[in-house]
This record gives sequence, structure tokens and C-alpha cells, in this order.
Amino acid sequence: MKPTIATTLTCAAALISATAAWSWNGPPRPQDSMPDADSIVALCTVSNTQTGTNCRPKFPAHNNDDALRAAAEQQYLDAHPFPVPGGVPGSNVAVMVRLNAVAAPDRKAYVISAPLDAFDNSLGPAIHDPVWAGMSNAAWMSGYVPDRAIRMGVSGDATIRCVATSAGVLVNCWVEQESRPDFGFDFAALFIVQRVRIKPVTTSGQPVAGRPVELKIRCDVGSGYRDRGSITVSVTVL
Repeated sequence: MKPTIATTLTCAAALISATAAWSWNGPPRPQDSMPDADSIVALCTVSNTQTGTNCRPKFPAHNNDDALRAAAEQQYLDAHPFPVPGGVPGSNVAVMVRLNAVAAPDRKAYVISAPLDAFDNSLGPAIHDPVWAGMSNAAWMSGYVPDRAIRMGVSGDATIRCVATSAGVLVNCWVEQESRPDFGFDFAALFIVQRVRIKPVTTSGQPVAGRPVELKIRCDVGSGYRDRGSITVSVTVL
């Protein structure tokens, strides 16, 4: 049986718009799996060696400091290709990249670096039997279900691929496919997996470091606001 995380709760839970700035109004959620790193959603082109190239931020900067940081991060990404496991060469994909950004004392520049293991291009075999860490209560996932999907009663899913670090953090997650384009299930999946962690070894005792994992994240919204139907969010390892 494939490992699955699932949660059900009423539609009265706070919702978040897929096109908003992703400020949080939902149920209590676990800490970001890399709390000190930036999360950058970028549109990237997959190279012939399945790395991300020509990456550009999906969301605009909100102020001058954000723009300065984004420019430094983009420059770093241009010089440091990262793995996009399973990506089709020449395709454009949405990726969540994690980077460390440290401001200079005068705040006129940023020093950018990659978190440990995040840009390792030597990938191992795919993970099919992860052990989820700290996922006894996954109700918080409902807060990422796109508001438009709830209002229209539309369910959907997105399949994403990530790479596990030695600490079990999932990085370089990219959207392989989504069932209902333009509803925001792709970005919901990326932001959900930002707070998901697996243990450093699988159920079979194998280390997870540098190995890809494929996940399907499905949002079943019931009948939305019309009758306060239940929302079910599930994460399945493929």
C-alpha cells in the first residue's frame, strides 16, 4: 500500500487564495521545514541534463529590499543549476527553490547560498517507502486549498517531484502535472510540501539523501460553500 497522509475537516476552515501573497489564515500548521531559508517559486526551463535553468520568479517583489534579494537569488540560480528529477528537457516548469539569503551590513547587497544537499546533482534511486515525520495531524493542509476551487466546488490534484536532503527535507519540488489548470492546485501542492518532512531513512532502512520522491496531492472540496461540505487533502507517494 502506498503511504498516504489524509485529513478531513469542515469547509468552515479558513481558506487562502491561490493568487494571493500566501499570508496564512488557516488552521495551526507545522514549522517550515527550512525556517531560515527563502522559498522561491520560479518558472524554470529543464536542461538536457534535467537541471533547472533560466529561472525567473513567479511572484513579483513587494518592495525595494525584496527586489534586491530576488535579483541576487536569480543571479545565483543562473550560475548554479539544480536537479529537476524526471523533467522533460526543454519544458518549462514551476519549481519551489530554497536558498539562504544573508543581507550585507549596509543592506545594499545579499550573499546567497544553497542549503545543505539542496543542489546536489548526484541523485540516487526514487523513494517509494518514506517515513513521514511529525505528520500525526495534517488538518493544516486544508488552509492551502485554493479559495476559487472551494467557491466553485472544484476538486483537483497536482503531482510534484522533489529531492530529499539528508535531514529529510524535500527540496527543488516541481509540478509535473495538475488535473485542473488555473485553479491553483499546483501552487497549493508546492506550499504544502514546504512544511512536510520525511525521516532520514525509509521503512526499509535506506537513507533518503539525494533521492527523488514523487507525490500526488489531492484536494477534494465536496460541494464548497453551498452546503459546508468537507474538505479532504491527501498526499500519496507514487
